[in-house]
Amino acid sequence: HDFFIFKNNDNTEKRISIIQKMYHPILNHSHDNLSLYSGILAKEYSSIGDYKLAEAYYLKALNRSPNNVDLLLGYAELLIDQNKELDKCEQLLMKSYGINNKYFRTKYLLALHSYKQGNLNECIEYLDDFNWPGKKFLMDYRINYRERVIELRKLCKEETKE
Repeated sequence: HDFFIFKNNDNTEKRISIIQKMYHPILNHSHDNLSLYSGILAKEYSSIGDYKLAEAYYLKALNRSPNNVDLLLGYAELLIDQNKELDKCEQLLMKSYGINNKYFRTKYLLALHSYKQGNLNECIEYLDDFNWPGKKFLMDYRINYRERVIELRKLCKEETKE
């Protein structure tokens, strides 16, 4: 019941409060639940700009589920957004890529990471590796990444001309 309320609530602070109630470690002995709730809290705190708490929850979640691609990418994206610890970010991204090298988000974040580090040719290589599926796969997140890829490719090409 609480999770349904969480998913259908636009108020971030309310969503955090609901998940924190569900997160109680004594009530949830399940390894998977604690990892899930830590990951959700990390994402929620990141969305309101509380990067310190977001990072703490990502680390807690990754401690429980070190091969969870969504957690690896969430934490990497947090580091990229803050332009912080880009070497650590690269390790997270490469681990994710090793687990699933077809995931759009991994490829995009690898390209963005390369761009942030000034490796424009490497960025373009990652962007050129995108395979866009046919119309049957036009899901929101892929459309969103398509727009992001187009924009990042444009930035790289402009900067390589300079």
